[in-house]
Amino acid sequence: MRTLSLYSTLEKKPKIMSTFEKIVDKITFYRDHSVLVFASAAQSDGGAVVAAECAKVLARRGKNVLLIDTNLRRTTEDEETGIGLSEYLAGKAQWGDIFCQTDCPRLYAITCGQTPPNPTDLLSANAFGALLSGARSTFDYVILSTSPLESYIDGALVAVRCDGAILVLSSKRTSEKNAKEAKRLLKKSGCKILGAVLNTTGIAELEPAPEKPADEKPKKKNTEVFEDEE
Repeated sequence: MRTLSLYSTLEKKPKIMSTFEKIVDKITFYRDHSVLVFASAAQSDGGAVVAAECAKVLARRGKNVLLIDTNLRRTTEDEETGIGLSEYLAGKAQWGDIFCQTDCPRLYAITCGQTPPNPTDLLSANAFGALLSGARSTFDYVILSTSPLESYIDGALVAVRCDGAILVLSSKRTSEKNAKEAKRLLKKSGCKILGAVLNTTGIAELEPAPEKPADEKPKKKNTEVFEDEE
């Protein structure tokens, strides 16, 4: 079994790690939501990083976690084997070929693999649903990251099979139009949107999306897209 290193320099920044702890606190509030997708609205919003860091927090709390990179639009960094989710879904690899240990106890991972010619077809296939069903029965949490919703429908296809979605936005990169469209796609998938993470200054300062009191009128700012529609 391969071993992946998920070490990040963010681990040396207590303030940022504290933010991930708060995000996980909100995730674990939904006790019946164990398969979660972190979906970025736009390219480089940080969805994969947020997913990985939250997965590590869950594992450190004693949960058995599987982290899956479903962004089949890019090639895995593991050039030594190049085997990952895309090969499994295409029938070219077995579970044991793609299942990886990590340097974080209780956390396992599946990389995206090589970019296939038909990512949408693979993520829509029964094989992907079967993989998640098996993972659901084995792990306490299954955490998925996706390709950006502004460019591809893949993230919505993944969300269809998940219990909840966390939308990841960047205040520097995500336009209000892209944020609203990403939210629309997730809602159309039928997946419950648990909240949003606003990446305010690159990956240096991640904050949970602000919550609006029930009796407060929405303010004219980008965070209004985080509110559920009536």
